[in-house]
Amino acid sequence: MSDKKTRSLQRVVDMAVEAFRSDRLRDMSINVIAKEARCSTATIYEVFGSKWQLYRIAAKASIERGDHPRIEESNQQGSIETLFGFCEARIVHLASHERGRGEHLLNSRADISGGDMRDYVQRQLSYIREAVEGPVRRAIDEGLLLPFDVAAHVHAIISGTGFGPMVTGNYQLDPDCNWQTTLRLTFAPLLTAEGQVALEAFVARRWAEAVDAADEEKARLH
Repeated sequence: MSDKKTRSLQRVVDMAVEAFRSDRLRDMSINVIAKEARCSTATIYEVFGSKWQLYRIAAKASIERGDHPRIEESNQQGSIETLFGFCEARIVHLASHERGRGEHLLNSRADISGGDMRDYVQRQLSYIREAVEGPVRRAIDEGLLLPFDVAAHVHAIISGTGFGPMVTGNYQLDPDCNWQTTLRLTFAPLLTAEGQVALEAFVARRWAEAVDAADEEKARLH
């Protein structure tokens, strides 16, 4: 395949990612994507086979581009801070239709078969489990998480902050719900007294950072 054709097909995927964020699968036109990507519809069908296959590739590409939060650890950040930060990012990400690209593509833009959804859920479960297991173990050793089985902690964290239906459901049921509330609800039964202090310190620090950022933006605009 020539470099020109490769670039053209990459534009098709890029355009599909953007298109499927705002349109239902059945309403989306391959002709529109072809025009935006400067590629023929015949080539799109030849390479991707169908609109559904293009949809699946676009959804996968959106997720793999890192639109969903990744866990980051540094020497300056303790294990529990790493865990809180990751879960905060997951909650904010899943509660936002604009930011939750891959998840919302798969969850709300088309009829997903049972097999497709199982594959997607398994990928997400594996990713989140691998991301939080290390910080959970260290937080238990540091006396910040209760000495439960690591798998029990991981399951509780996934249940509270891992998937869109749980997070968006909380937001829909409670208009005052926010990431702080969801984070507290998730970790309340898991933390030791020291861990609770660490959680409140984390929430206070992140709130102060948000206020400072808002003030800086206001000053910049004026």
